[in-house]
Amino acid sequence: MPDKAAAAESEINGSLVPMQKVQAVLMLEAGHLYMDMGKFDVAREVLMGCSTLMPKSEVPQLALGTLEFVQGKHEKALQAYRQAQRLAPKSGLPHAHCGEALLFMGKLNEAMKELKTSVQLEPDGDGAKLAAGLGNLIGGLLVNLNKGEPISPELQKLNAALKKVKDAGKKPLDTLIEDINVLTGQSEPPLKKK
Repeated sequence: MPDKAAAAESEINGSLVPMQKVQAVLMLEAGHLYMDMGKFDVAREVLMGCSTLMPKSEVPQLALGTLEFVQGKHEKALQAYRQAQRLAPKSGLPHAHCGEALLFMGKLNEAMKELKTSVQLEPDGDGAKLAAGLGNLIGGLLVNLNKGEPISPELQKLNAALKKVKDAGKKPLDTLIEDINVLTGQSEPPLKKK
């Protein structure tokens, strides 16, 4: 007969109810799935439940921050990422995500500090990889700002192209799919109006 005490043990440190890692992962993945489907209210409920069940884990807080971030709520995302930092002060990933939110809030100097901290804490971790990519982006922005240019010429071209697509009533992804289909021979190029 199984030992009841062993069955009640939790693999998740500090969880309010006995919880195995596979259960926690499934709950978090469900939250991300709802987020990917655009069901933000349901995703929030699931992720808040994860946060309540695992109050000492930074992972649900990072997920909640991502939920806010994808909706363009960068200040709320930053709050969730800061909570993740408090829960895991030696982890680089919360710092990288804070840097990302700060970057999108236009706070470049603060963003760079967070990204550097992320790399210092875990040079080979996922946070450092995210920080490196964002650092390159910020570096490019800073160089162009120092030259007196608001953004690089490449970004200006991209923005102009996206504006044309939007003004034509199309979604950028639809236009990209059309272009790929034409290039791969799966469809004919659209006729240009004269």
